[in-house]
Amino acid sequence: MALTDGDEVLALLISVADWEDVRDALDVAFNEIDRLRGVDDGVEHDEFVGQLRGEGHGA
Repeated sequence: MALTDGDEVLALLISVADWEDVRDALDVAFNEIDRLRGVDDGVEHDEFVGQLRGEGHGA
């Protein structure tokens, strides 16, 4: 649901589940940007995905 003022979107309302999906997708995108820039945060892909899912160390 979007709250608008004319053609301008002022706010978006989304469910918690959808927000978690969006947040996870953003985390993946930022991780890929860092990888392409050569920034090494020391987190392997499998560990990163586990963190997104709330598994293991760093969750």
